[in-house]
Amino acid sequence: MVDTIQKAFRPLSLIAFLIGSGNLRYPLNYWRFRLSVFYVIIVWSLYKYVFDAMLIAYTPKHIFNNHLSYYSTQTNIFVTLISVTITVLKHQKIHICIKKLSLVDDTLEKLGTPKEYHTIQNLIRSTLIIYFIVVLILFITDSIWNIEKHNNIKAMFIGLIMGYPIYVSTLGNIIFAFVVRYIGTRLDKINGYIEQLSETEECGLRFKWEKSLIVRHYVCNSENRKRVIWTVMHLHLELCRIARDINDLFGTQLTLQMISCFFILVTTFFAQYHMILCLTYIYENNSAKLKLILANDIWCIVFLIKFISLNYICENASAKRMWMFIKRLAAVDDTLKELGIPKLYRKLHIRIKRILIGWLVCSQIINIIDMIWWFYTIGNYWCLIIPYVTNHYQHVNVLVDLLFITFLWFVYYF
Repeated sequence: MVDTIQKAFRPLSLIAFLIGSGNLRYPLNYWRFRLSVFYVIIVWSLYKYVFDAMLIAYTPKHIFNNHLSYYSTQTNIFVTLISVTITVLKHQKIHICIKKLSLVDDTLEKLGTPKEYHTIQNLIRSTLIIYFIVVLILFITDSIWNIEKHNNIKAMFIGLIMGYPIYVSTLGNIIFAFVVRYIGTRLDKINGYIEQLSETEECGLRFKWEKSLIVRHYVCNSENRKRVIWTVMHLHLELCRIARDINDLFGTQLTLQMISCFFILVTTFFAQYHMILCLTYIYENNSAKLKLILANDIWCIVFLIKFISLNYICENASAKRMWMFIKRLAAVDDTLKELGIPKLYRKLHIRIKRILIGWLVCSQIINIIDMIWWFYTIGNYWCLIIPYVTNHYQHVNVLVDLLFITFLWFVYYF
């Protein structure tokens, strides 16, 4: 029976330890620090030895197609080692966050919200199965291509050696994703509590809930109801603190991995471009062409999925925090209205509309000027779409900055 959050996350933590990126706890409440550090050092020392032996046996010129591929691989190894080191050094803080999250779950259980540890463990097991299937597919495709390229059966392990840091960092991302997802579900539950307990009528609170989360005979009493509201509010603040701690613990690793993933994506796209232009002249055998295309395309898909998933996780967490901020600001406005201060939403709405119109006009003017330059430089009508592609991220960043400044203006001056 899965009755603690440590047991729910045990499959992930155990596999992370085995591949050299996590900490061993056996039993669950006792951390084997020295054994974990010793094992991590042994694993990565062995990897360094195997990697150097691979370079000596096949030479970097034959393994890597270009300098960009070589440097991207070295960067990924370096980033993975930094991430593993930070994770090992911050083990105590991670354990404290998990204990705090467990205490929040115990309190929510007393309020009527059941724990979801069994569901989480089943989802973790399904994710791990998919993870190992993807690793197996990558190993098979890389093995087929490397055997064809080097004409040696031992070359089948080149793909596994080069991809090992990527497998390690991906597992760390999976752990982070599950922690953030679980905190998000707890925040959703608590927000539901706050909304339901805050609904008022002329006679007081109403209890028209689709699913009764709190025992009604308990909250019908005024004192008990106030106690529940304050308890839920404290749980909300505690979860926000845990989320900030998790962000501090994993922020550096995720930032470095995003940079590394972007670098590898650029290398992969360059390889795709190189294959389209030069593949016909390099490999006359159709079998070799298909094997190279298959291996490169699968890696490209994997990195794209990883890059998009990391962005989605971070953006989803940011969106939830933004939504919580707006709800708190609305609650402050309601309180100020009861004190006689009118709401200024109409003025805010007008200002946001003016900002959007100004942003659209400025961005289109910049795009038109760039279109004129590109047309006279290249002389092709297809180049007219280039500014909309190259300037898009700049326009998005400007819009986000303008909205942030608008919210600050509303908070500080009104």
